[in-house]
Amino acid sequence: TGKMNSEQTRFTTHLDEAKALIAGRFVFHDNTAIDAMLDELAAHIERQAPKTGQFVLTLYLDYINTWSRKRLMRFMADLSATAKQTGATITVRWVTEEDDEDMVDLGEIFRDSCDLPFDFLETLEN
Repeated sequence: TGKMNSEQTRFTTHLDEAKALIAGRFVFHDNTAIDAMLDELAAHIERQAPKTGQFVLTLYLDYINTWSRKRLMRFMADLSATAKQTGATITVRWVTEEDDEDMVDLGEIFRDSCDLPFDFLETLEN
C-alpha cells in the first residue's frame, strides 16, 4: 500500500487494486509535494487500469485551496488522456458531506472540465 500523509491530506493507493483515495484538506503551496503524490497516483493508475479495464479514484475533500485546485484540474485532464490511451474506464467518485453545496459545485466544475465519468455521493460508502 502506498501512503502519503501530511497534517492535512490522506492519500492511499492499494497496490493490487484498481482504486485510490484522496481525502481531507487538499492544501499545497508548491509543486514538490503535490507532484510527488500525483505522480505516484498516475503511475498506479497506469499499472492497474489496463489490468482490470477500470479504475476508481475517490476524492473526499473537506477543502481545496485555489493553487491545488488548478493542479488537480490539470491532473484530471491528464487522467482523461490516460483513459483514452489504455481503453480503461476511469471513474471519479466525488464524495461530499451532507449539504456541502460548495464542494458539490466544485465537483461539477471538475466533471465539466474533463472527459471522465463522475459519481456524486454524500458521505463515503465502502
